[in-house]
Amino acid sequence: MARFRVYLGTYTEHMPHVAGDAEGVYLAEFDTTTGLLVVRDVARGVTNPSYLALAADGRTLYAAEETSALAGCGAVSAFAVAADDGALRWLGRRSSHGADPCYVSLTPDGTAVLVANYSGGNIARLAIEADGRLAAAAPVIWHREPAVQRGGAHPHAILPDPTGRWVLVPDLGLNRVVVYRHDAADATLVRAADGEAAAPGAGPRHALFGRDGALYVINEIDSTLSRYRFDAASGRLGERHDCAGLPAGFAGTSHAADLRLHPRLPVLYTSHRGHDSVAVYRLDADRPQLLAHVPVGGRTPRSIAVDPTGQFLLAAHQDSGSVRVLPLDPITGVPTDGGTRCAVPTPVCLVFAAALA
Repeated sequence: MARFRVYLGTYTEHMPHVAGDAEGVYLAEFDTTTGLLVVRDVARGVTNPSYLALAADGRTLYAAEETSALAGCGAVSAFAVAADDGALRWLGRRSSHGADPCYVSLTPDGTAVLVANYSGGNIARLAIEADGRLAAAAPVIWHREPAVQRGGAHPHAILPDPTGRWVLVPDLGLNRVVVYRHDAADATLVRAADGEAAAPGAGPRHALFGRDGALYVINEIDSTLSRYRFDAASGRLGERHDCAGLPAGFAGTSHAADLRLHPRLPVLYTSHRGHDSVAVYRLDADRPQLLAHVPVGGRTPRSIAVDPTGQFLLAAHQDSGSVRVLPLDPITGVPTDGGTRCAVPTPVCLVFAAALA
């Protein structure tokens, strides 16, 4: 059994879609023996740190400040992580050069942060300096083609492929995944292809690469999961398979939010706000197989995370002000009854750090 630090992104302000009442980035400790998550500290002084990315060496944390209050833009903040207790020390912020940045990730070589600006309709690359601070954004790239929904381009995530040669951007407004060629040496992002269109009305939101090399995308509007074949040589997305994320006959309003892999089992989880559940898929075929829908015991599950030992799934309930810990069946990976709850104001992102000694 083990203990892990967990960082939690939150909303600190009231916004049209959330009554944020948190104080910043929270630091918690998770014990896999007891299944308890306990808040230890909070790093204040940042606005709506709604999405987080931890450097591979665990020494620096980056947060998207989801706002448009900084000359019409949001920001990306950098924090140094204390080696002894994991406490965060603010290093500074840089403009994201777009309104409402909602997602940050790091390049595989750890030399840059990538940010998606939802309302700004653009993406940016920020080089990481030797002390972990961020350089000014360059390049900054707008998605200018006509949108098909939600009134404009809305990049909702940005992630490099495992080689770092390609950067993929699910754009909810364009209803497609846009692909860029990334040159780390020259610090450039060049549009490589139009990417692959999603099903009409799907709304690509977040994505991850599976252990099979495929790209999995959660679609916000129609609550489906899409699997795309990915060619790492050309950066092209190929054949797409779509899978339902809600029970047949569900007539309410629900929007998909997040997706995560189990660390050992061929299982993937997606979260659904409105239906307030996680969907569980088995990934042992080209078409993911839906295994179960499991209630998460709270309102508006945003981020979900599986602890590194694969024993528990954590669900951040934006509108219940809590994180629910759900035990996982060791054979199927399906969440089971029981589990604990930790109070956290408007939590929307969960990031596990390395195990504690």
